[in-house]
Formats: sequence, structure tokens, C-alpha cells
Amino acid sequence: MKETSYEEDVKIDLFNLHYEWEKQSGLYMKWARKYASAVKERILVEEKLKLIRTENKRLLEEMRAEIDAEIRLDPGKYGFDKKPTETAIAGLVISHYKYKKVDAEGVEEVMKAVEEYAQAVEREEILKGATVAMSHRKVSLENEVQLFLSGYYSDPKIPKDLKDVVSKETSDSLRKELGRSPRMIQRRKTRIESEER
Repeated sequence: MKETSYEEDVKIDLFNLHYEWEKQSGLYMKWARKYASAVKERILVEEKLKLIRTENKRLLEEMRAEIDAEIRLDPGKYGFDKKPTETAIAGLVISHYKYKKVDAEGVEEVMKAVEEYAQAVEREEILKGATVAMSHRKVSLENEVQLFLSGYYSDPKIPKDLKDVVSKETSDSLRKELGRSPRMIQRRKTRIESEER
């Protein structure tokens, strides 16, 4: 099957319903496979995002521990004249340039992964809609076939009583045009029938 877009695949050629029926199941499978691929992609991207968050958290904890150890080893280097409190150390750690750098890099990496995840979810939802549309296409095909079978696309049908009225009016009009009365036409018809016997 050639590669076609969703917009092309969802259209129905009313003059080739047999062809449309033939390709319906293939179209559904094509879009179902694309949808399954999008679900797989979304799961992989979601897991990647979780790993990035976990890794960034681990890197921040390592940096926190490293800076914490430096402060405890040499509090004077960080402006303390006596042993610093836990709160003071924690405040200094999160304001330290090394910690801020690791945090900023982590945030940037997470934001890229979140954007990738959002795109994967969008693609999945679009393809989910495409598979639903292919199901709707099947129902549309069934309805088109029913319309075709019921004569929806045939020439208009004239009711019998209306045909009789039109036929009588046409006959009367023709008789007048020919200048013959109905009695003359009947006599001629009778004469022709008698000659045939």
C-alpha cells in the first residue's frame, strides 16, 4: 500500500464503493500500527524523562554532599567564625554556584525531555483519533452502501398515479394536435384489429 496521509485515507470515493470496501481493513491496520508505534514511543520517552529526573536528583544530592563536606571541613573559608548550624549549611549549599549550575543544567535537560514527552503524547493522541476515524469511515461505507442499495443514487422514481396523469395529459394533448377525436382513434384501432384477424 502506498504511503498516504490521513486526510487522503479518510476520504471515500462514492463511485468506487467496492474498491473502498476492499481497502478499508488495510487502512485501519495501517493507522492502528502507526498508533501502536506512537504508544511505544510515548512510553520510551516517558521512561527517559523519569531517568533524567532521577539522574538529576542524584547529581544534585552528590553536589549537596560535596559542598556540605567542604563547609564542614573549613567553615572559616565560607565566612563562619564558629561551627555552623544545619540550617546555615543547607542555606549555603543551595546558594553555592556549583549547586546552582548543576541544578540549572538539570532543569534544562528535564525541560527538553518534557517537551519530547509532550510531542510524543500529542502524536499518540492524533493517531488514536486516526484509528477512531478509520472506524467511523467503515460505518460511513456501510451507510453509503445502504443508500446505494436503496436507490438513493438512482434516477428519480415517478409514482404510478402521477405517471398515469402525465400519460393521459400527453395522450389528450397529442390527440388534439392530430385533430382526431378519441372516437376516431378507437374506430381506427378496431378496424386494424379486425383486419389482423
